[in-house]
Amino acid sequence: MNGRIRGIPFHSRLVPYGDKKVVAQIATCSAPGCKTEIEIHSSKMTKVIPPSMFGEKLRQKGWSVIGIKPYCPEHGLTAKRTEDRSNVITAEEVFKPLPPAINVYEYTPAEPTPPVVVAPAKSVIKKEKPEMNMKVPAPIHDLSQLGEITTNIMDAATKRRIYREIDGNWDDSKGRYLANMTDHLIATKLMVPRAWVEEIRKEVFGDDGSNAEIEELHADLASAEKRFTEIAAEASRRVDAALEMVAKLENCRNEVKDMRQRLERIEVATKARR
Repeated sequence: MNGRIRGIPFHSRLVPYGDKKVVAQIATCSAPGCKTEIEIHSSKMTKVIPPSMFGEKLRQKGWSVIGIKPYCPEHGLTAKRTEDRSNVITAEEVFKPLPPAINVYEYTPAEPTPPVVVAPAKSVIKKEKPEMNMKVPAPIHDLSQLGEITTNIMDAATKRRIYREIDGNWDDSKGRYLANMTDHLIATKLMVPRAWVEEIRKEVFGDDGSNAEIEELHADLASAEKRFTEIAAEASRRVDAALEMVAKLENCRNEVKDMRQRLERIEVATKARR
């Protein structure tokens, strides 16, 4: 039976071994004209040697394995030298002249033709008008939004209407508007510019344009700020007291721990004496 173990050729046959016959894997020397053979037996005698062990068994018997070819001890060294020489690149191969190059026609691009600039006729040239960065004013929905308009176009009838409206919502004792009334609300109600209302109010009633609601909010804000300051101070005191209490608790726990450890040591020493 012929076969290969990872490429190493061999043939098998039964050979006598003591009083019985066993399977032997037989390799033949690959040197030209050499017919030397070697018998390799497995340890179990009836099994074929695993592929990973066949080449190793040949080397143990003094044979050489070059590539997939086995060589007997007489031809192994010669075959190794021949193999080494075949893998060496000679100087002739290194300096071997290259094959003739393929003729490639050179291409020289033509010089680009400069562009022809044609000046436009004078009649065609138009002067561009400079852009004017003009801001478009926001749309005005009612006259009360004209806050800075002058009062020189306000007629007498309009002045009286504004005066009566301010007077009906004014607190003379405190010199301010009643409730939540403002210049803007009166201007919106009468559909006149706010500047007109402000002008008449300053001229007749005074410069203070506040109202009762604003004063109440100022008073409430002052009271709230005072309460906040008091609560923050009290909270700070309580936090400090709590931290002090935590420190005391930690010290007390350490004392209890130390006393327990001392008591345990004393009890252990007392029992040892007994």
